[in-house]
Amino acid sequence: MGGWLQRWMPVSAAIIPLVSVSLVFGAENVSADGPVIEPDRRVATASRTVFDCADILKKQSGGWCELAGASIADVFPGTLTPSRTRANRASAVIDAWNGAAWDPDRMILYFHGGSISDYGGGEVYSFALGTGQWRRLTGPVSEPAASTGAPCKDNALSPATAHTHDGFVFSRATDTIWLFPSFYSCTVDGSAVAKDFWEFNPSVEEQRNGLAPLAWRRHDAVRIRPRGTGFRTASGPGNDMFVGHSTAEFVFNPGGLSWRSLGRIENLGSGSSVYDPARRTVWSIRGDSLFATGEAAPTKKVSVLGPGLDSSSGMALAADGSLVFWNGGAQVMRYDPVTRDWLLFDGGAVSPPYYGVPVYSKWIAVPQLGVFVGYADYRRGVWVYRLPDLARGRNAATWPVQALLDVAEPGSIVTIPPGIYPAGATIRKPMTLRLKGVRILGETAGKSVLLVKNALGPVVIEDFTSIDPVRCGNCSGVKIEGVDFDVTIRRARISNAEMGILTDNRGGTLRVEDSVVEDIGHDRGNQPLHLIYAGVIDRLVVQRSILRRSHYLGHILKSRAKATEVRDSYLLGLGSRNSREADFPCGGMILFDRVVVHKGPNSDNADSFSMATEPQICAIHRRNSFVFQNGWIVFDRPDGILGTWHLEAPLKARFIRTRFVGPVSLKDFPLVEERNVRFGCRRAAGLAPGRLPAIDALTLK
Repeated sequence: MGGWLQRWMPVSAAIIPLVSVSLVFGAENVSADGPVIEPDRRVATASRTVFDCADILKKQSGGWCELAGASIADVFPGTLTPSRTRANRASAVIDAWNGAAWDPDRMILYFHGGSISDYGGGEVYSFALGTGQWRRLTGPVSEPAASTGAPCKDNALSPATAHTHDGFVFSRATDTIWLFPSFYSCTVDGSAVAKDFWEFNPSVEEQRNGLAPLAWRRHDAVRIRPRGTGFRTASGPGNDMFVGHSTAEFVFNPGGLSWRSLGRIENLGSGSSVYDPARRTVWSIRGDSLFATGEAAPTKKVSVLGPGLDSSSGMALAADGSLVFWNGGAQVMRYDPVTRDWLLFDGGAVSPPYYGVPVYSKWIAVPQLGVFVGYADYRRGVWVYRLPDLARGRNAATWPVQALLDVAEPGSIVTIPPGIYPAGATIRKPMTLRLKGVRILGETAGKSVLLVKNALGPVVIEDFTSIDPVRCGNCSGVKIEGVDFDVTIRRARISNAEMGILTDNRGGTLRVEDSVVEDIGHDRGNQPLHLIYAGVIDRLVVQRSILRRSHYLGHILKSRAKATEVRDSYLLGLGSRNSREADFPCGGMILFDRVVVHKGPNSDNADSFSMATEPQICAIHRRNSFVFQNGWIVFDRPDGILGTWHLEAPLKARFIRTRFVGPVSLKDFPLVEERNVRFGCRRAAGLAPGRLPAIDALTLK
C-alpha cells in the first residue's frame, strides 16, 4: 500500500496477516436465471428523485427537500416471529445504532442492522437516489436465537444481526459492502462480541469479487489488536480503507485482506469518520469532539463538537473542504477547518422531524449535485439538503454555559452572553440566571436542558428559551430535583421537548410566570408527555402563562402538589392529541382564577379535569378543594365530560362565574355552581371557530 496511507505508518509497522475462510455462499433462493424474488419481497418508489430535489433546492437557494411517497417501512418483511421482531421490529434498521453504506458511482444507499434486543431480521435494503426506489434485497436471516445471549442457530450464510455503527461501508476496490459488526444479537463462538467481519455483494444480477448476487462471505477472526467495538470507516483513494474502533485505528486493504495499525486511541465509544483527500486526513467524531488523523501525525483532537451534535451525528465533506454535520433533525452545522468556526443553519418550514435517532453514515455528500442526503425516520422519505449561503448561518460557541455557572458565587446574578451554546447545564446553588438571547442545544445528565439539582436556596431562571428538540427519554426543558426547593421560572419559552417543566417528589415550591410552554411530546414517546408535571411538592403556581398542545397523550398540566394555583393563564389542547387539560392525581388544594381551558377535537381523553385518580401511586392529600372562577371552559370535542372525581362526598368542586361552551357533560364531576353560564355551542357564546376569549375579558359582571 502506498500514497496517503504509507506515510501514516510508523517505521516499525508491519502488515498483519489475515486468515480468511474465503468461502462463497450462494444467495437465498437463487436459480440459474438469477435470484428468485420471494413472495413478500417488495419494491416501493418515491414520487421524486435526488435530481428533482437538487433542482428545487438550487432554485430556492438551499434548504430541505423530501423524497416523499415511499419509505423503508414500505419494504419491511411481513410476518416475523417474535425472536426476530424483538423490541423495535424492523424499524431498528434505521432507529438503532446503525449507519449505511454508500455507493457513490451508482448513487445507492444500503442499510442493514438491528442487534441485541432491537431486531433480529438481518435483511439488507437499498435506496437508489437516481430512481427513488426502495428495495429489500434479502429476506430475514435464518432463524436467530430466541433470546439475546443464546447461541446463534445458523450464521454460516449470513451474519447474525448486529449494530453496524459506522462499520457498514462500500468499497470501490471490490465493488462490495464490508460489515465490521460490534455486538451480535446472539452469541458467536461463545461471545456476543463479534470476532469476524463480512463482505456482501449488493448486486441483484452480477457476480462481484467472486461473490454471487446477494451473497455474504464471512472473513474469519480479525487479527488486529486490540479488538474493539463501535467501528468507524472511511473509504480512501485506491484500495485503502480507514477502519477505527473504540480503542485503536487501522488501515485495511480489502483487496489484499491486510491490516496496518495506526495506533491506540482513548476509548470514547463509537462515532463516524470521513476521508478528506485534499488534506490527506481522516476526520472522526468521537465523544463530544472532532478528531483528525493525518499522514505524519497521530490522531489529535481538533475541536469540541458544535451545538446539538454528539458522537452519533452524521458528518460529510463539502466540496469547499468544510465539514457538514446532521443530527437527524432540521438543523445542520458547518465546521471550517481553516477558521475553526462553527455555523448553525436552521431548517425552514419543510424540514426533517427530530427523534434523536443515531445517524452515523446515514448522512452523505453528493458533490456532483451539490447536495447532501440523510435518513433518520423509517416512516418518512429520504431527505436532500443544500447548504444555503453562508451568510444565513449563525455563529455557534463550543464552550458550555456550565462553565459560567460553576464559578458563580451562591446567591449571585449570572448573566450569560447572548449566543448559541452546546449542551445543557446543571444549577447546583441558589442564583438568578439570566438567559436573554441565549439558545442552548442539547441536554444535561440525560434529563433536561436545564437541571436544578439540590440548589439549597432560591433559584430564579429568567428568559430561558428552549425551542430546539431534545430527546433523552422524558427529556425536559427544565427539571427540578431536591428537597424543599424554591424555583421561579420567568418569561420562559419551552417547546419540542419530551416534557416541558418537570419536578421530583421531595417537596418545594415551583412558580412559572409569564411563560409559554407548547408543543411538547412526540409519537415515539414510551409514555404520556406533559407540559408541566409537578411531583409531590408543596406548591405549584402558574401565572400569566400559556400552556398549549401536548402531542403524545400527555396532560397540559399535571400536578401532585399539595396546592396548585393557576391564574390569568391558558390551558389549551387545541388540535393536539392530549389527554386531560389538568390532572391532579393526588388531589390537593386547587384554584383556577381567570383561566381559559380548551378541550380540542382530537383530545385522546374525554374529560378535562381529574381529582385523586392515582391512589395506588400517591397518597391522597389530606386537604382537598377545587375552585374554578372567572374563567371559560370551551369544549370542541363532542362527547366531552367535565372531569373524573375520585374524592369522597360530600366534597364538591366549586365553579364560580364560569362560562361553559360546547356539549360538555357535568354529571361525573360533583360540583356547586355559582353564577355560571352555559352555551350549547360556540355561536351562542359569540366565539367564532378557532377563536378563544382573551384573558382581559374574563371577569364576569
